[in-house]
Amino acid sequence: MPKGIGEAIKAELESLGIKLTSTLASNIPNSTEEIVLTAIEALKEELQHQVIKTPGGWMAQLITAYNRPMAAKSSP
Repeated sequence: MPKGIGEAIKAELESLGIKLTSTLASNIPNSTEEIVLTAIEALKEELQHQVIKTPGGWMAQLITAYNRPMAAKSSP
């Protein structure tokens, strides 16, 4: 696993059988551990309800969404 990925995250990915894609490998170090672990928990939940063909890609998209800044709300 690339540097910048914590042991807890490595263990979770291995337990789920997720191989690191280049996108996932770049998203994880650029995110907080909390965001990544939240994405892992969301993936575990989804896997109970449906088959996800590319769990690494699914997680990468979720991490990207979590990291996307919220649009500033304008007041009336």
